[in-house]
Amino acid sequence: MKRQLLFLSVFAVLHTVATVFLGLTAMGAAMSGFEPGTQPVSPETWRVISALTDLAILPFGPLVGPRGAPGLWGYAVVLANGFAWGVLVLACWHALRYLRRRHARAA
Repeated sequence: MKRQLLFLSVFAVLHTVATVFLGLTAMGAAMSGFEPGTQPVSPETWRVISALTDLAILPFGPLVGPRGAPGLWGYAVVLANGFAWGVLVLACWHALRYLRRRHARAA
């Protein structure tokens, strides 16, 4: 149980950092065409970065709305996203272990 809680905590923090980094990278890529003397990012690259950002903010990000959360509450939403993704990864891990054990017993 302690391992799972530690995994969820570390995963949530890393997911939060990665989501913020992806968001800033997407914003920088979108604004790169406005900077004089620099090469703008290709539209395909911007679409990939933007899609990764949209995926990382699911499932709780759209619940906040277009104006965002007030103050630092936006980070709490992103941290909750990290916990949700961590629970999903942990559930998939346990399901794979269960199926592997079940397959080994049947063989």
